[in-house]
Amino acid sequence: MKETFEDLPGWTFEIREVSANAYKATGSDGAGHSFEFVGYNEEAVVEEAKRRARKILEGGRGLI
Repeated sequence: MKETFEDLPGWTFEIREVSANAYKATGSDGAGHSFEFVGYNEEAVVEEAKRRARKILEGGRGLI
């Protein structure tokens, strides 16, 4: 299921459970930026996805 967040206009996120307690996050925007990663706490994965999108918006400094 795709999600958007009001504080990150233009970004679309998908967080899905790919294995027991393993969540894959995918984020993309209309400008062609994207990322994906896997984490083991759904709530933390959502927050990390939002953090990565914000960093990309800021120019990518200190992204990972």
